[in-house]
Amino acid sequence: MKTTLKKPVAIVGYSGHAFVIIDILLSAGRLVTAYCDQEAKEFNPYHLEYLGKESDVINKLKKFDFLPVWAIMVSGKKFILT
Repeated sequence: MKTTLKKPVAIVGYSGHAFVIIDILLSAGRLVTAYCDQEAKEFNPYHLEYLGKESDVINKLKKFDFLPVWAIMVSGKKFILT
């Protein structure tokens, strides 16, 4: 799949649900290079750059296509909200 977006992707939130989204983005040919979260994660399986807390990095995110990720469970089914 080819994309017309040029900027690398930064993920807002970096844990289990975000890992699924990162896999999807990588499979689609997108470059994922950074993440924001409340703190730098010791477990960093994609070796992404930590940009800082979400509230502190709004200006840094302008150079990325960024994707906030939230997931909810409803009746045993997971829904990813972006």
